[in-house]
Amino acid sequence: MANEREKIREEGKVARVPFGTVRLKMQLSALEQASFAKRGMTPYWFNDRDGRLERAKAAGYSFVSPENARSLGQSAIHGGNTDEGSKVSMIVGRGDSQLRAFLMEIPTKYWKEDQQAKFDRIDQLEQSDPFEQTGEGEFGYGTGVSRTH
Repeated sequence: MANEREKIREEGKVARVPFGTVRLKMQLSALEQASFAKRGMTPYWFNDRDGRLERAKAAGYSFVSPENARSLGQSAIHGGNTDEGSKVSMIVGRGDSQLRAFLMEIPTKYWKEDQQAKFDRIDQLEQSDPFEQTGEGEFGYGTGVSRTH
């Protein structure tokens, strides 16, 4: 039985996910995650607001094609009237207008560079923390800054 399941997975068919198991709404299957890794890509969900999709495209992200995210189901395929065709998306917020998140991907090399740039910025901010410890359990305001009443 296990060999038959492995054979089906190897043929590229959608792997069976037992009904009733815990699975997050926007979670890709392990097989699809492995497929992204094999192709050297990292997937990421972007909310469609404040120009985030345009900024993501400018940063090197591209929309994931529906055949690379079958485990999300047919309801995740959003047909648009754009020249890029169908995209993988889900409604993530409701209200006056529905907020939709789109699944995009970027080469893992670029994703790692972006993550390192974020960590470097955090390190820089931590080094220039205006609330320096005085060594006596109190916080100061940094070199050259004092507080008076």
